[in-house]
Amino acid sequence: MANRAYLTRISGQVTETLFEASNDIPVFWLTLFDTDIVKKLEKDIANNVDDEEAFVIQIPKQIFLKNTNTGKEYFKKIYKERENLYHDFVKYLDEKFNENDILQLDILEITNFYTKSDDLLKDIKNAIEDIKNLHYIQQNGLEPSEGYVHSFVGNDDFIGNKFRFYSPIYLEFCVKEDLARESYKEEEAKKKRAGKKDGIYLTAFGVVFISGGIFGIIKDPSGLFMGIGMIVFGGLGLLFGFLKLKKNYDRN
Repeated sequence: MANRAYLTRISGQVTETLFEASNDIPVFWLTLFDTDIVKKLEKDIANNVDDEEAFVIQIPKQIFLKNTNTGKEYFKKIYKERENLYHDFVKYLDEKFNENDILQLDILEITNFYTKSDDLLKDIKNAIEDIKNLHYIQQNGLEPSEGYVHSFVGNDDFIGNKFRFYSPIYLEFCVKEDLARESYKEEEAKKKRAGKKDGIYLTAFGVVFISGGIFGIIKDPSGLFMGIGMIVFGGLGLLFGFLKLKKNYDRN
């Protein structure tokens, strides 16, 4: 089961989840933090604030937009190929949020990867420093996969697909990913069909040889050894056929 993180807009009584992430905190999200936010989290934990409260972080629009100025420099130098996508991300948040709206980052589930929750804060603080100093992120679990855009921006699959229809760059990636996923499913389906077919053939082959061996022994006892050989050979075919069918069944 995945440990998810969420980026949400809060406007008065209205709450709208914009992105989610699975088992990580996307780098674009990390640029919304600053050291003051992390220090507050550390203070909350030190004061024994409940984890659920401490790891649901709320940031006013003015602050998170100010923090993205560092992010713009970071992507301009470190991940040039993601610069335009980051521009779309920041512009999307700017247009999505009113001046009094709050951005909420829920990273509670990500603490499950850590023995101590403050270790996560340490990694986040180091990642913020890496971004500030225009270095590649070194912390395991927070460094992005360069070929995987979701590790930068997050995922909008299950929350209305709104960003992909705002950003042509993100949409292009999502379409390619969907096509690759469908291609993979089709290849897996072909393997399953081929495995099932081979299993049926081997099973039938085994039954025929076993039957032939038994029939040969009954009809001509002098051909005992040949009959036993056919039975053994057929038994192997039956065994391998059964294993192939079982493997195919387990895949389903």
